[in-house]
Amino acid sequence: MTHKPHAERTAGNLTNTQQVAWAYINALRVQKMAEEAVANAKAILTETFTTSDITSETVNGETVIMTEAERRNFDAEALAQLVTASVYKAVTKVTVEVKAFDKARQSGDISAETETAVVKPTKYIRLNVVEAQEAVTDTDQQVA
Repeated sequence: MTHKPHAERTAGNLTNTQQVAWAYINALRVQKMAEEAVANAKAILTETFTTSDITSETVNGETVIMTEAERRNFDAEALAQLVTASVYKAVTKVTVEVKAFDKARQSGDISAETETAVVKPTKYIRLNVVEAQEAVTDTDQQVA
């Protein structure tokens, strides 16, 4: 099935699926713009708070509060040396790194049988947006 070039389409001549896809693409664009706007506003507000020696501001009944926080990073090897094995097991989680697993599988360090035994796939739906390559057919050229 061929479609008219994108510039010629309007909401009125799109199929229902195309209209929903168009809405999804636009929502992704708006989300990206909003995330960029939030990041910029956060940077400017943080700079303003810091240089003004202010830690909060209220506007239209809502207050923004700047709090200095600290993210904790743990040295798992040091922890293992300082606590019992049972405590270490209780406070840590073992995970498999997908990229490292795939690399080991490709190099032969992990067999196909092992992969089958340990990989438990979970199905999900992913929507990707890519630039469309408009198909031009003889019919399209004759109409133009």
